[in-house]
Amino acid sequence: MDLSKMRILLTNKKLLFMGIVTFFLLVMILVISFAEKSIVINLDDNKAEHSFRGKHTVGEILVAQNISLREEDKVEPSLDTNIVDGDEIHIVKAVPVTVTVDSKEYNFLSSEKEEVKILENLNIEIRELDIVEYITEDNEKYIDIIRVEEEFETDNIVLKYKSLEKKNNKLDIGNSKIVQRGSNGTKVIKEKVTYHNGVEHDREVVEEKITKEPINQVKEVGTNNLIASSRGNHKFTKTITVEATAYYVGHTTASGTTPKANRTIAASANYSFGTKMYIPGFKNSSNGGVFVVEDRGGAIKGNKIDIYFNTRSEAVNFGRRTMTAYVLQ
Repeated sequence: MDLSKMRILLTNKKLLFMGIVTFFLLVMILVISFAEKSIVINLDDNKAEHSFRGKHTVGEILVAQNISLREEDKVEPSLDTNIVDGDEIHIVKAVPVTVTVDSKEYNFLSSEKEEVKILENLNIEIRELDIVEYITEDNEKYIDIIRVEEEFETDNIVLKYKSLEKKNNKLDIGNSKIVQRGSNGTKVIKEKVTYHNGVEHDREVVEEKITKEPINQVKEVGTNNLIASSRGNHKFTKTITVEATAYYVGHTTASGTTPKANRTIAASANYSFGTKMYIPGFKNSSNGGVFVVEDRGGAIKGNKIDIYFNTRSEAVNFGRRTMTAYVLQ
């Protein structure tokens, strides 16, 4: 056999071998392509296993499984990705979202799991003090943003002084005197006022400082109920300042007695008949300054008294005087 014929024979055998190999490769590819494949579809964290044959994309698999998508839904991998055995398709369905902020309300669909991402997509700025409330109800998300602001207010408060009383047995009952004048103090209060969406929500005192202490007023009140006269000591119930006038006519008093100088006086109904009064201005008189209420008068009211004299000249000479009187027990 010549050399050329041998070469032709070897070439034909090589081609035959390559043809057989190619055939088997095509058969294997067809077998692999049409072999059953298994994948997992994860829909909103609910996993389900599915089988298919042949070559398919994610979109084709979802159509075959009657899974419809909206534009806002999220799918990984993308719809045009070819699926191979063992792959997992992740689907997050968009849900209604309501965002309330700055007196506005936004309503839309979102597949974002994190609320922060939702707000970022809306370009809503969350400030340091703001309160963000998240609520999920009936597969809907509600996000309420409360704008929080703080202000500080300073106020001057008047501290009222107290009125104190001290007993003084050197002062007569009914008399008193101020020994220390009172004056108000001041206190500065600093408050933090918190506003929620422009409305006052809370008020908290953060600092208090007394800038001036109040000074209490002190009054001494008399407790002495003894008055000395030429006829000894008399106990009295109170001291009064009287406007004293004089009269000289009358045969019978309102109490039914006969008026008598250095004894009878007319006083208002505030003092019952028989009440004794010691008037120091008459301490050198025969009565030692002690008079008895025995009469009334139309003009005698309050702390006015009318003193009986024997004669007109004595009454005129006395006239009208302001005097101190002690109401005796």
